Amino acid sequence: MFAAGNSLLAAAFFAQVHLCATSAVPVVASRGRAIQCSATAFDRQLKVVLAEAETIGATAALRAHLDDLDEEFIPMLGDLIDEANGIEAERLLAIMSAFDEIYPSPVTMSNDVLDTHWRRFDGTIEDDEEAYVDLFAQPEGSPRPSVDKRPSAYGEVSREGARRLFRAMGLDDARGAVFADLGSGAGRLVAQAWLELPSVEHAIGIELAPSRHAAAVRAWASVVAAGADHAALALSHAGKGTSKSSAPEWRCASLLDTDLSAVTHVYVSSLCMGDALMDALWTRLSGSVPTLETVATLRAFRAPEAAAFLVDVAAHVQMTWNRPDSPGTVVFIYKLR
Repeated sequence: MFAAGNSLLAAAFFAQVHLCATSAVPVVASRGRAIQCSATAFDRQLKVVLAEAETIGATAALRAHLDDLDEEFIPMLGDLIDEANGIEAERLLAIMSAFDEIYPSPVTMSNDVLDTHWRRFDGTIEDDEEAYVDLFAQPEGSPRPSVDKRPSAYGEVSREGARRLFRAMGLDDARGAVFADLGSGAGRLVAQAWLELPSVEHAIGIELAPSRHAAAVRAWASVVAAGADHAALALSHAGKGTSKSSAPEWRCASLLDTDLSAVTHVYVSSLCMGDALMDALWTRLSGSVPTLETVATLRAFRAPEAAAFLVDVAAHVQMTWNRPDSPGTVVFIYKLR
């Protein structure tokens, strides 16, 4: 029950401490020395915290002893909770909840950031900008596609849908991933991937519509300007800093032309993309991006050779256009490496 939550809490908690220079294993510095973890130490630490929680509350008790806790405290506490029941379980749960209050999980931080800094954007742009997107790279004189086939149509992956998508793409356990959203709109998915996934070293949003690109740039600037409340806390997750080089990157560019040389994982919101664009995109991704490992797309690629790389159909990814009771939208997952 608590396995996934424990890992998120631990990531948020130990992002605040340094790495041991010789072993690269997170340790907590206390009184000038590294505390070694053991079951005996855990039992002693937990006993003290529980005793004080009875009088001053779980959060205050935990705050008073944070410097004495080692990197095994949260996993061991989670194991105890799984085995406990009744009053004992309630007392242990109170301590775990106190951790979440003191060190919000990456998911909690991400939700807070997205709620605060992206709440005003609804995807609406001027008709001439929509037409520019719809006709981009089309032969001169081409008619504008019908409404249900216009690339300018806007929708996003929901937050929970994004987490399902990340798992389907293998981003939960990847290492050194570079994630790119081709047609990133206002950039919510890019920001969420960068904030929540320790595996993602760099996240890139590529958007053709200038207004939507500007919305992403503006929202991220707002995150950074918020200071400690959002930027310093959220961006410290998994050791990520607040420097320009480590922040998400936003490009106003064509997905067929922009540099993808370091990208390992790509998502394409391709539901309304035409066949010609999809064919050109497959040629580009399969033939000229040597680092690319995984592609997730809302439309299957038509090229006969693409079928050999299709490894999964994730049919439960919630999008903003799905009804609440809908199972979600089909996402096709291709493994190229």
